[in-house]
Amino acid sequence: MTETKNRPLRVFLCHASDDKPAVRDLYRQLCAEGWLDVWLDEEKLLPGQEWDLEIEKAVEEADVVLVSLSTHSVDKEGYIQKELRFVLNIADQKPEGAIFIVPIRLNDCPTPRRLRMWQYVDYFPKDRRKWAYERILQSLRLRAARLGLSVTNPAEEKTRLEAEERARKEAEAKAKKDKEEHDRKAVEEPKRKLVERRTWLAREARERKAAEEQARKDAERPQPEKVVVQPFERELSPSLSSHPSSQPVKKPAHKIKLVPFGIAAIVLLVLTGGIFGINYIIKNWPTVGVSTSTITPTIASTATFTATPTHIPTSTFTPKPPTATPTPRFGIGSTQVSEKDGMVMVYVPASEFTMGNDADVALAECQKYRSDCDRNWFVDEEPPHTVYLDAFWIDRTEVTNKMYALCVAAGQCDPPGSSASYTHPNYYGNSQYDDYPVVYVSWDDASAYCAWRGDGTRLPTEAEWEKAARGTDERTYPWGNTSPNSSLLNYNSIVGDTTAVGNYPSGASPYGAYDMAGNVWEWVYDWYQSGYYATLGDNASNPQGPSSGDGRVLRGGAWGNLDGNVRSANRSGYYPSNSYYYIGFRCSRLLPEFAT
Repeated sequence: MTETKNRPLRVFLCHASDDKPAVRDLYRQLCAEGWLDVWLDEEKLLPGQEWDLEIEKAVEEADVVLVSLSTHSVDKEGYIQKELRFVLNIADQKPEGAIFIVPIRLNDCPTPRRLRMWQYVDYFPKDRRKWAYERILQSLRLRAARLGLSVTNPAEEKTRLEAEERARKEAEAKAKKDKEEHDRKAVEEPKRKLVERRTWLAREARERKAAEEQARKDAERPQPEKVVVQPFERELSPSLSSHPSSQPVKKPAHKIKLVPFGIAAIVLLVLTGGIFGINYIIKNWPTVGVSTSTITPTIASTATFTATPTHIPTSTFTPKPPTATPTPRFGIGSTQVSEKDGMVMVYVPASEFTMGNDADVALAECQKYRSDCDRNWFVDEEPPHTVYLDAFWIDRTEVTNKMYALCVAAGQCDPPGSSASYTHPNYYGNSQYDDYPVVYVSWDDASAYCAWRGDGTRLPTEAEWEKAARGTDERTYPWGNTSPNSSLLNYNSIVGDTTAVGNYPSGASPYGAYDMAGNVWEWVYDWYQSGYYATLGDNASNPQGPSSGDGRVLRGGAWGNLDGNVRSANRSGYYPSNSYYYIGFRCSRLLPEFAT
């Protein structure tokens, strides 16, 4: 049979029927790689096909056979033994040293004598599955290399090539535009300078004539009493030119005369302005130091709020407040409701906060719960840095199945990639799970949904998500610094699948957002680069993430993650075109005055 270099590596999953749940999970992960063609009987066998014939054909065509071993299959009589004998017969026909059979132990069981010549991998306990899965991928990559097959995801490769082509065309268009602009300026610049020179000469002549006329009139009238210039008046007076003849003539209107007790009046004016200024600052100082106790914000029935504007004195002496902080109209606990899907959004005020974490601190937190922690897992959280964010709204919960279905019905969103969850075959579209987070949505799906909501709604930036989760006091988890437990979040496979949104109010963030730890990983706007934080420095303002990266950022951890992966500073990345059964999202938007 002639091999083609553009085909995927063919993998056959040999297993006992009792091991379906674990093998199904492995099947889904392998399929998500993109460069593997995985054969699983319940997915590949069609009604009416002959069982023995199709399985034997699949084994013969396979490049690698993953043999799942467990207490169910090792000592079990029946078809699994027949299937295993056929696999061993095919293995005898393979070249010496070829990786064809990869034994995978699903639990603590003895390895059959006929399989002891091949190194096995333990796919248990659950906290070791990630490591075991990577070992399996290493063997599959080695087998693909020896067969001359690519291990690149075709969809990702297509996306990369398309991005390169777009970048090339954009560069060519920019170069063409720059050249046209340069040629235009080369022609127009001499004309512009000539016009400017003539305009300047005409203006100077007018100003000189006006100054001479004013000097003549001043010489003819009696000299007025000297007027004392008020403080700050000179700074507020514009200067058009340094040439004496072009100084503007001061208008006599609104001059302030000083009576004999004028000094006392000035002191009184300064005190009055100071009092108004201090009162303004006290009323408008941003809230900090949020309590770690549970916040249950009031759900607003309308998105309209009324705030009493703070009077700003017009006296020249009034201290000017920082222009970057407008008069707040909302506070922590304020909510508004999206008209499209009924989502409640919570308010996050403008302020600075510390983003990121020291890898040693994250390592120490991880070592509280497991012994195999590695510092390299956390270096993408470094360094901790100060970030300023404008005020924004963020969804109180993850977007639900029922909400997402509204966008699908409106023709603005594609349905999820699967209607199942990890354990529920009928999940999306089933009213029993209306209030559960939607899963199997890609980054593109999530972006389309947020845009459908309108009013500038979009996926939150990574900085917005982290601030909404941990507040301004550098807490480890949304609820504070105490260790996770089953009353605060859905994690550690305690439930074994998603739960309804908002099911853990005790685990709410400082601003009243639910499920920002556990349940499902959440897409955010930014591209993922492990070293991006090091490029920002301190005092970043409204960062939007790098211009490109290895994938899009995921935040918050999911129902199957351990304690270390549900920290608010923990980061991960995934291919934006892919979806999975533990990935969902929520939306955010800026206040209108901050939107661009």
